[in-house]
Amino acid sequence: MRNLAAIVLVSTIAFAESPKWEELVLPADLTGWRVISGEWRAENGELVGSAKSGQAAIALVRKLADFELECKMHTPQPCAGAIVARAHDLPALPLAQGADPATAPKRIYGYRLGADTTDFVATAGFAVESYPEENAPTAMTRILPVAKEWNALAIRAHGGELNGAINKGAVWRFASDRFINGVIVFIVGSPDATGPSEVRFRNIRVKDFKREGGWRELWNGVDFSQFEFYGEEEWRVLDGGIVGTSGKKKSEGYAKTREIFKDFRVRGTYRMFGDGNYGLFYHSTVAYDDKHFPIISGVQGEVAWGYPSASGCLYESYKRGWLEEPNMARVGAFAQDMKGLNEIEILAQGNRRAAWVNGVKVTDMTDATPNYTEGAFALQLHAGGVSGIMWKDLYVIDLSK
Repeated sequence: MRNLAAIVLVSTIAFAESPKWEELVLPADLTGWRVISGEWRAENGELVGSAKSGQAAIALVRKLADFELECKMHTPQPCAGAIVARAHDLPALPLAQGADPATAPKRIYGYRLGADTTDFVATAGFAVESYPEENAPTAMTRILPVAKEWNALAIRAHGGELNGAINKGAVWRFASDRFINGVIVFIVGSPDATGPSEVRFRNIRVKDFKREGGWRELWNGVDFSQFEFYGEEEWRVLDGGIVGTSGKKKSEGYAKTREIFKDFRVRGTYRMFGDGNYGLFYHSTVAYDDKHFPIISGVQGEVAWGYPSASGCLYESYKRGWLEEPNMARVGAFAQDMKGLNEIEILAQGNRRAAWVNGVKVTDMTDATPNYTEGAFALQLHAGGVSGIMWKDLYVIDLSK
């Protein structure tokens, strides 16, 4: 009952401040979409996908976090179709022995609402596509799709509350924050399908609520009036971001907020220029030792070069070390984009500590005996930062108030 009440509350707030429905454009060349597999085309206002065997998939390039989506789906011949919300196209785990993750087969992770009209009795279902696997909730009702007719699909994602429906009947409703943002993927067929499949989608529209929850800027995007600096590394404002690079000593460097926090959610985007070790500290303080070397106390949300990566794992400096040992077999270890912009998000509330990279959960733990419960945020350049890093879009929610 608690989860259901939370969903009703979230829905009430969302509709009170609801953005307008936005019809998704389907240009002939499918600009704004990315074909993952199979054949896709725009035809008479419809998104048409086909696969000779297996499945076909296409992603809306734009990322969404809190949103509502509606569309209609038609199967000219009985087959399976699906929509995956907050989706991520990452290596299929577990990896084969000695496999290169950069070239390994991929899997679509996220929250999947599926409709299958191949059986004598059509089925509708839901799955959390992750690794390690997460148990999916039991379907609330069995409102079933109809073969050779247009079926209405709907997904609602607000924070950790999600629900989906087919033909206006709830298929699932539950709480999960395994994925907090991602793309929307439309799927035709299934991985084990042996024959051809075709599915048509039309009337695709979304309400984009951006990031709900009362986020505010942690940095003004203009100057360093909100920060203090420690060490002799170089920090500057460039192209709307904070750029940190190695100074002459190639030592430790920190850009620390003047403001302190206890319970919070914090997020920021980053782009690494190359090899190096960086981080976003929380509950931190910084002081100089007798050799004028900056010593930080606090916990670091790791940002590290590599694939897979320990980015998003939590490390307590000069005390316990890793709060939870990095697990390179989890899907979160593969969430970092080595070529582009990334986002890290950290939650500290009571004794809960959790972190996500690009919307994929990396760690979620209970810290029964935290050494630090209040302090500033600090951007870190470790051992000179080597190649350097840029930070942008730093936002926070103060959960202590």
